[in-house]
Amino acid sequence: MHDYEAALKAAETALGLGSGSSEGKPALAETLLTIAELLAAIGRRDREVVNYLHQFAQTSKRPLGVDVTWSRAHEILGDAYFNLGQYDEAAMAYRAALQFNPDHPWEVSLLYRIARSYYHQRAYQETVETIQNLLAAARADGQPVDDYRVYDLLGSAQFALGKYDRAAEAYQQALQLAPPNADVDKIRTYLDYAQERI
Repeated sequence: MHDYEAALKAAETALGLGSGSSEGKPALAETLLTIAELLAAIGRRDREVVNYLHQFAQTSKRPLGVDVTWSRAHEILGDAYFNLGQYDEAAMAYRAALQFNPDHPWEVSLLYRIARSYYHQRAYQETVETIQNLLAAARADGQPVDDYRVYDLLGSAQFALGKYDRAAEAYQQALQLAPPNADVDKIRTYLDYAQERI
């Protein structure tokens, strides 16, 4: 029903009841993750999300291999860290999400989020390499990369590295893929700058 506030109250009640429950850590860990997911859906409560996910990690037994629950927890954690401007922690959390679920159905999305985190750290070469991995993963899965923001980010990283010909190519691809309502003024401006410098 998308009534996140009511769901959050119910989950917090469950947490209060579960803290002294004989059901133990698995139920408590599940409740902590549920609260973190709800807070993430509500928005603007990223510090609380991080706090609950740290409690989840302390309460839940760390898996030895693939675990989609831990993958999801790290994906949410990455988003919260990114929103808080903690880009190094965000990149680490996103990478952990992929490690816990190497066949993640949203691998391309996670790689894009890793690349954004690197870009905000001014790690431009890592940004480019991550986007190249993203494009390779998409090709391997037979899925197109039709999000113009991927190419905009690639162009910006290449521009920052002084690779103006590659930046121009990426910006042109971004403009071709941009939907009609997208604000592409910045892309056009930097495409012009890149072409002037080639």
